Amino acid sequence: MNASFHTMGEIRNYVAGVAQHFKSALGPIMVDFYEMGSLAHGGFSPTYSDLDVGLILNCPDAPEGMEGLISEAKGLHPVYGKRLSVFWGNPEYSWGRLPVLDRLDLLDHGVPLLNGHKANFKRPDKDDIHRALLESVEKSWKSKTAELG
Repeated sequence: MNASFHTMGEIRNYVAGVAQHFKSALGPIMVDFYEMGSLAHGGFSPTYSDLDVGLILNCPDAPEGMEGLISEAKGLHPVYGKRLSVFWGNPEYSWGRLPVLDRLDLLDHGVPLLNGHKANFKRPDKDDIHRALLESVEKSWKSKTAELG
């Protein structure tokens, strides 16, 4: 058996366990649990990639204790848990952690793992996307321009 195939199987098992963890904790307010990023649309490296997952919730307010639930999910595996990134929120994005570019990824590439519900919420418009990209540039490298020069 190829070592990377075996590792990929372990990763998929871990992600499935994370999905069940959130399903048990959140119950009927969880619309679905999604693979996102390279895990969902290709280019995933078992050695280097983050494990991006998304949760769409159907409730009027953010559920209490999400930080604890995410911490518990990370604790389900000593290695893969360190690479877990959980994006979550409601379809209107009035609370949670689901930035613009991640919302696009979830809409376009999210793979539902529990209930088969394809993500369906308002697509960010061009202004939202442009603003998010500018903020990303500001945060990631603009302050280091002199250093790069």
